[in-house]
Amino acid sequence: MNALARLLVRSILLAPAAAFAHGPGAFRVEKPRALVGAAQVQVYVTLVNKEAKSLKIVGAISPAAERAELRRGAKAVLEFDIPGKGRLELSPGGDSIVLLKLTRELVAGDLVPVILRLDDGDTFAVMASVVR
Repeated sequence: MNALARLLVRSILLAPAAAFAHGPGAFRVEKPRALVGAAQVQVYVTLVNKEAKSLKIVGAISPAAERAELRRGAKAVLEFDIPGKGRLELSPGGDSIVLLKLTRELVAGDLVPVILRLDDGDTFAVMASVVR
């Protein structure tokens, strides 16, 4: 991850939640976890959209990896939709976020920050616990 991306991640993680356009509590995060594989990390989480309007996740970054992809099964996709007052479940065999080219070794119990980018330019941080 380049210096600019690291700076962006740090500023997002340190910014107060109220600074985000959707405000605190726009999402509820359930069961965030990161499953470490041989060459990548699969991030699984359930995101509950508390807003009436649907939202789109259009990207992700993490200081733990040089690259992150949104995936549906094994195929990279451009976005995930979260319906208004609905939920998005990232789970094995379905939608997931894949972290590629890890910048450090991850061990069980580590917390991995993943910054989700929404189509309106807003961001949302998820802390996923590493499991093996």
